[in-house]
Amino acid sequence: MSDGLTQPKKAMVAALEKSLGVVSTACKAVDISRQTHYRWMREDEDYKTAVEELSEVAVDFAESHLHKLIRDATLPPPSSS
Repeated sequence: MSDGLTQPKKAMVAALEKSLGVVSTACKAVDISRQTHYRWMREDEDYKTAVEELSEVAVDFAESHLHKLIRDATLPPPSSS
């Protein structure tokens, strides 16, 4: 995360990380509006970069969990028709 971010923006980035990028959940956690988040995205390149980097983390997290579910799945035996 960039050191150039204000404390409220740092808090929002942390909340986004905790919520795996769910904007509504993160906004509620830090008590800002969705409009404020999207305004920051438009107006602050450092904030936008920090948020976009989190998107990659969320995708990696989801992919790893999906792979684990597939790997650990117990499939029923094939039916004989």
